[in-house]
Amino acid sequence: MSAEGRDGGDAPSSRVERRRGSEPVAGVVERHFQTFLISVITTAVLFTAGYIFTDNREKGVASAQLQALTSMVIEMRGEIRAMQNNYTTKEETKDIEMRLRSLERGTAR
Repeated sequence: MSAEGRDGGDAPSSRVERRRGSEPVAGVVERHFQTFLISVITTAVLFTAGYIFTDNREKGVASAQLQALTSMVIEMRGEIRAMQNNYTTKEETKDIEMRLRSLERGTAR
């Protein structure tokens, strides 16, 4: 065997391609791939954090609005109860209507 055959000089299976200095091309590609993955992961984490922040802010606003609406409903219930005490049935108002009509007839003469 020649010197090239023993140390694997031209054999495709043993040849390691190199780029600028001593770093193999496969190492450079792996580094770029890792950088790309880190960028994708970082983007996903930032997007998720932004979504969670926005969602929490919207929940806070909705919670404040819900509390305001709850207090309004409580006030309205009180007003309805007060109005129910003043409610008169149709039978109760018939007498008043008859008296009113008789008064109207008396003034029209």
